[in-house]
Amino acid sequence: MHLLTFLNASLFMILFIAVRCYDINTGMTPLYVVPNANSALPQLRLGSCSADNLAKLQSSFKEAITVVQNAIAAIDNLKSKAPNKITSRNKHKTWIRQAELLKAMFNINTDLKNGLGNGNTDANTVRTSFSKMITAASYSGFTSNQATYYAFCNDDWVKWINPSDTDPIDSENPKRQLSQSRPAYSKGGWCFWGGTASYQIKDYRVLKNARDGSAHAICQQNTYAGTLYSLGFITFCDKTFREPETKASLSITKNAIKAGDLLDAQVTMAQVWIHEWGHLVNNFLDMNAVDRLGNTISVTDPATGATVPQPTYGWTACSNLAHWRPADALITADTYAVFAMGTYFDNWGWAAGAATK
Repeated sequence: MHLLTFLNASLFMILFIAVRCYDINTGMTPLYVVPNANSALPQLRLGSCSADNLAKLQSSFKEAITVVQNAIAAIDNLKSKAPNKITSRNKHKTWIRQAELLKAMFNINTDLKNGLGNGNTDANTVRTSFSKMITAASYSGFTSNQATYYAFCNDDWVKWINPSDTDPIDSENPKRQLSQSRPAYSKGGWCFWGGTASYQIKDYRVLKNARDGSAHAICQQNTYAGTLYSLGFITFCDKTFREPETKASLSITKNAIKAGDLLDAQVTMAQVWIHEWGHLVNNFLDMNAVDRLGNTISVTDPATGATVPQPTYGWTACSNLAHWRPADALITADTYAVFAMGTYFDNWGWAAGAATK
């Protein structure tokens, strides 16, 4: 199974309430601002990106908006009854595909004769959540701790502070060592730049995989991206920019899909954006995954050896979650990302997670 490994948002939003400790223009390229080509694009700040990766983020950002708009249009289409199977064959087929996908990802039933109508609470919740993503993209009504949100290429904006290092935010002059100024951080901590002149340090013990300065919780081996909700940060890891693991172009991907291809194998940068918007805009989590019988799936944390719940990533996990825990599906980032991609690749049906006509 293809596993979409984004950072566990439930951990991430608790863990990263901290900022970088060195100037944002030191040791990295200056922040770029996406040209505001139209009102649908924000003044998105992109830091530490190569020219090639910056171009990929810019183009995939626009594609992600298109995909989200497509998802909204699909839900609106399902509010009405199914088109006539004889006189409107193609429209009927599209309606059925959309209804099956909505059922698979959110366990929402659509009546052939009446559609969803306007009073389906869960369908309205899904639509509103997608609409918030579009609103956030245009900066109209998006509430965040930051006036803008930041996208970083990889996590080189994070700095480890050893116990013997100077505490960059110590109030005393001269500044003391971290272990002296902050006894709670006696084994060190991570420091981040938050886009302002303020600094904070986060206790190493709270960070997943961060028992020392050798690893931290953002870009791990199988991580595409991670979102820091409290500061408005999205960090895109190397895996996001690697093809063919992550496909850069939606149109090329759509035209290359064949019968039987898995939806989980069509991961695009646009999908990564949508997943992270789920965290950033809607404060969604990566809820615990369940198997086909509804049992919580557990995995071994490679860093600690502890048994932990597996997050919900990918079509199968999202479908299982929707079946057994539909309320959780409504607040899970990947259910929205997978649903949106399925509505965009609308020349195929995805009721079972693989392309069918």
